Amino acid sequence: MADRHRKQERGGRVGLIVAGVATAVADERRRAPAVPLDVDAYCGTDAERSQTFPDALYDALYDALYDAVRDATCDHAGDGMTSPAPQGAAAAPHDTVLLVGPGWLGKVTAVRLAARGATVATLQRSVPVSTSPDVVALTGDIADAARGPEQLATLVAVVRAALPARIDHLVVCIAPSRARGDDYGVYPQAAAGAAALANALHIRSVLYVSSTGVYDRQDGSEVTEQSAITPHDARVQALYDAEQRIATVAHHADATVHIVRAAGLYGPARDPMARFVDPAFVSGDVWCNFSWRDDVISAIAHLLRHDRALGVRIFNCTDGSPLRATAIASTLTGRVVHRPEERAAIDRSAPVRSGRSNQRINIDALLATGWRPAAPTVYDGLRLLGHQVPHAAAAS
Repeated sequence: MADRHRKQERGGRVGLIVAGVATAVADERRRAPAVPLDVDAYCGTDAERSQTFPDALYDALYDALYDAVRDATCDHAGDGMTSPAPQGAAAAPHDTVLLVGPGWLGKVTAVRLAARGATVATLQRSVPVSTSPDVVALTGDIADAARGPEQLATLVAVVRAALPARIDHLVVCIAPSRARGDDYGVYPQAAAGAAALANALHIRSVLYVSSTGVYDRQDGSEVTEQSAITPHDARVQALYDAEQRIATVAHHADATVHIVRAAGLYGPARDPMARFVDPAFVSGDVWCNFSWRDDVISAIAHLLRHDRALGVRIFNCTDGSPLRATAIASTLTGRVVHRPEERAAIDRSAPVRSGRSNQRINIDALLATGWRPAAPTVYDGLRLLGHQVPHAAAAS
């Protein structure tokens, strides 16, 4: 009876929040009747969305729904987990976090950490156009920190002006900028700068978001955090070098360094459905791995709170459900490619794109910490984006 009452109570809270969200959307539409109230309004590019739906309202509504659902399906809330928190884990809602790279992943990560009580500042090369009032936005190039003592001192001064007290965590979510003409070299440059800044500011917890592309398997084999890495091209070499440079923080001081390897990031404003139904997607019939953006964010928050072991800790962060490209395309289009000659024709017309891996990512290490994904398959993520996907697809 008690369990039933708790479930009813949580369900009631969700109903109230969803009703409030619906009212807010309706109010917004009365002010801007051109706004379509479907998933496309939420999942366009940032530029498109900013013209039709205010960022602040979008973030508030999305966070409210996301947190409400998690609260209703868990006996606790706050870090995006769907299983009980590890015994003895001490949450630190009042920690101070410096996040480098507030882009598509980093911006929402910063907002979520701030919403959970952390003091958060972000650092990026360009002057931020807009940000959350709960996050302090700083301008600076993290790579400068490794370019000499003067550049390092300048960057330290910028950070200290905003965060004069101890900084508990440094989170790095950098990615190459097409607008700036960046290449893969931005990864090791930024990682070297982050390591230098962490040492200068005596930050003893560093989390670096990397990529499972560092494994670079082409044979469909399963990979774990212990799998050997042998770079064969500039991209993989840059990913590997970046991880090695960020790891030096733990080598030079008593610190915790988390390296989180994500794969196939997707989510709001990055809807992969069109790519999945393109014939080019199934070329080579490779194994595909995916990371729902909010699951990566919840993994970041979870590790910062619950994993304080000293040294370098590497975690693969995907949904844990590798799928063949043909299985995904067949499920979503209803068309199955069986005949060898048909399979070969597709491969000839749409060669496998450069840099595409063929590997199955194992996430047992991250699961062992108590974290669980909200989107355990890419089909679940597509449903969260508003697509109609048969539930039987979860078993394909």
